[in-house]
Amino acid sequence: MFRPAQLEIGRLWHIGSITVAQEHYATAVTQLVMAQLYKYIFEPQRPRLGTLVAACVGGELHDMGLRMITDLLEMDGWRTHFLGASTPTQSLTDAVSRHEADVLILSAAMASRVPDVAALIERLRADVRTARVPVVVGGYAFDVAPSLSVAVGADAYAADAAAASATALGLMTSEGERP
Repeated sequence: MFRPAQLEIGRLWHIGSITVAQEHYATAVTQLVMAQLYKYIFEPQRPRLGTLVAACVGGELHDMGLRMITDLLEMDGWRTHFLGASTPTQSLTDAVSRHEADVLILSAAMASRVPDVAALIERLRADVRTARVPVVVGGYAFDVAPSLSVAVGADAYAADAAAASATALGLMTSEGERP
């Protein structure tokens, strides 16, 4: 229910029907409502499918879609670590290692951030601690051109929470090796 509303808010801003201030206000209202649901989302007794880290690359400020997906994946049985917007590369690499992530989900709404996603994935692959962690990408920049996921070196693209969960499960193996 939140995604269609936020997509419409973004569309209205893009065509100039609402101001940035109005877009920010509407987004803040959605975030407030989402926060009210957290007591139902995070249940420590729920069996876990695996551990995932979710973040936006440095400079990417649009993280609400990723927050929605991360919350839905938590409800689906994943142990999630949402790092949010504009996560520096070193901090993200360290978090993936520290949380022993089975999967990393990266989001980029702005096309200008796609090269940053590629650089981050290259850095993850070069680090012995994170080289084998599968990476799933998503966000508006990839929604309009899903084949970019291959160009940036990701293991997969997911358009929504259901696809992200199924894709992440498919990428995991019993030995934790990248396919």
